[in-house]
Amino acid sequence: MIELIQRGLRAMRFAYDAVEQAGKRKAHPSILRSEDLELSKAQRAKLVGGARDLPRNFTIAAWMVRKHLDYVSTFKFQCRTASRRWTTGIEYLVKWWIKPWNCDVAARHPLPRPGSPA
Repeated sequence: MIELIQRGLRAMRFAYDAVEQAGKRKAHPSILRSEDLELSKAQRAKLVGGARDLPRNFTIAAWMVRKHLDYVSTFKFQCRTASRRWTTGIEYLVKWWIKPWNCDVAARHPLPRPGSPA
């Protein structure tokens, strides 16, 4: 029990892990120089261009996921109550409610796919 407490205390020591060499990080160079000297102008331009492409890539990936879900998943509201009359009435109400003119200001998109063209 005491060993468990000691192990917990060692884990809780308040040290900045980045300055402790544990063999997991690349050692910093002993010669420090200006950031302007780290990359040439062409390398810096390539790096900035790559960073600017990231949001575009996320947009493309999001579109791909949405298209995938369009083809592999479907949803149809099904109400289950003890009364057949209530079930029919609620399903009719939901069918009316998801129409584009009831859930989209521009009346273009129905409720099940608000981000996709109707």
